[in-house]
Amino acid sequence: MDAPETDRPNVEGDSQPAIEFDPQRNKSKSSRQAIILAIGAILIIVSLGIRNSARAKERRLKTLNFEDLALASHDEPDDPLTLVYYGDALIRTDQAADAEKVFKHAATVAPTNEHAQLGLASAQLRLNELPAAAESYQKAIKLDPHDKGAYLGLAQTLDRQGNAAEAAQQLKRLVEIDPGIGAAWYFLGKMYSQTEDTAHALDALQHAVKVSPDQAAYWRDLGDLSHRLSKLSDAEVQLKKSVQISNNDPLALLWLGQVSLELPDTPELRSQASKSFQAALELDPKMREAVYGMGQVFQRYANLPDAVKAFRRACEMRPSDEKAARALGNAEVLAGNKAEGEKLLAAAEQMDRAKREIDALKANLALDPRSRDTRLKIARLFRKYGNSTEALKHYALYEHLGAEDTAVRREIEQYQHEIDAKSVTQQPSTTGPTTDGKP
Repeated sequence: MDAPETDRPNVEGDSQPAIEFDPQRNKSKSSRQAIILAIGAILIIVSLGIRNSARAKERRLKTLNFEDLALASHDEPDDPLTLVYYGDALIRTDQAADAEKVFKHAATVAPTNEHAQLGLASAQLRLNELPAAAESYQKAIKLDPHDKGAYLGLAQTLDRQGNAAEAAQQLKRLVEIDPGIGAAWYFLGKMYSQTEDTAHALDALQHAVKVSPDQAAYWRDLGDLSHRLSKLSDAEVQLKKSVQISNNDPLALLWLGQVSLELPDTPELRSQASKSFQAALELDPKMREAVYGMGQVFQRYANLPDAVKAFRRACEMRPSDEKAARALGNAEVLAGNKAEGEKLLAAAEQMDRAKREIDALKANLALDPRSRDTRLKIARLFRKYGNSTEALKHYALYEHLGAEDTAVRREIEQYQHEIDAKSVTQQPSTTGPTTDGKP
């Protein structure tokens, strides 16, 4: 840029007169520059001092135990750094309610402190204050759009609110920021699976095992998805990989056994199925699907007496299981007990009708995951057919999705009372499910 006209020297061809040299003016200018440089140096020193002081304070806070942090917060009740460290200590000692108070105060005295907002959100999530937690996580993201923990926490909160689609959006932003977080890819795959977006779910889970190949759960759930997509050879490889990494996961062993039975029958695969189901039952003797799987293995070996026992036990474990009731009915017919078998097959047909009703409601739910009315219908349908686990799950989601409904709250409490009473008085069935599919 050209110098201002008044400072430009006279050169040949320039009509402006030359400016005379003024020693006093030049001295004044040099003095001003020296002052500016001195002020700049002082500001830098002060800035470094403040920064070093904050860093020193943080190093000191990191060394304090819980009691010392409590004392520090008492001595400096309005210092956000001290409050954040104390709040974190409360979280780690499972004192979420006290942590929420501390983080709220920290966020009040330092509204732009993203760590205070993030800590507040974490405490609220632990207290199941889901709307408040979501709001706090969103504030933390506004303060620091690259805070990975905030995106992960917000996604977890949205998932617990029954909004898997929006949770997936937050996780997409997270893997865009850092594609090297295996947990984020895994969680994203789970969210896509919940919304029946299997293509994106498969891609996300493949990324998860690529980024974190030592995580057995990632391989397990990738294998489960491949199984559901009828990619049986891929599923077998992935589930075997999961079991190789960790052989104490009954779910991975169960799914490996199931895939082994669906592949073309060979002695090796039949043996692999049997060993997988047995290993799963050693880890979890109440795993109904593994009991059912052993019934299938016995039937493959034409061992009908043991197949009937296994299928009957599976029915007793969940009387509303249409698949087990049908398998038991067919096994009874093959074993020569035609009347008993046909009775069980009729019960299985009624259960199948109930399943179709539930599937239709779930299809509606996929279109509108926040529909309280649909959640309540599903809860009541599961209750009607004796599946208390799923009924209570959907009742809980209904409550999370909106304002308190005192009538539904009374309905849930009455249902829980019925479940508790049955668990005390009801004896296991010896003949499988009743014809109406209820326990």
